[in-house]
Amino acid sequence: MIVWTFFDENGPNWYSCDISGQNLNQQYLLRSDGRIERSDHDCLLLQREPDRPVKKKACKLLGADEGIFDTIHTFEPSEWQLYRKEVAKHRYAEEFPYLLDH
Repeated sequence: MIVWTFFDENGPNWYSCDISGQNLNQQYLLRSDGRIERSDHDCLLLQREPDRPVKKKACKLLGADEGIFDTIHTFEPSEWQLYRKEVAKHRYAEEFPYLLDH
C-alpha cells in the first residue's frame, strides 16, 4: 500500500506504508468535524493550485469553513481488519491502552 508520508514545499509525498504504525508521518485522524489531522496537529486542506492541490495548516488556525472534507465512500482495508483482529485476539487494547484506534 502506498500512502502520504511527508510534506515539503511541493505538498505530500508518497511512500510505502509502514505497517508497524511507528512512522508518525503516516498517522492521520479523520476528526468528527470532517477535518483530517496529522500526528503533528496540522490539518489537510484542498486548494485550487493544480501543481499543489493539498497543503497543511495548523488545525487551531483553520477558519470555520477551512479543511472540511465530506465522507462519500468508506471501506475498511483488509490490512486494518487484520490489525483489529490481532489486537482483539491478543488483548492489546487492554495491555497497551495508548495504541491508536484499537
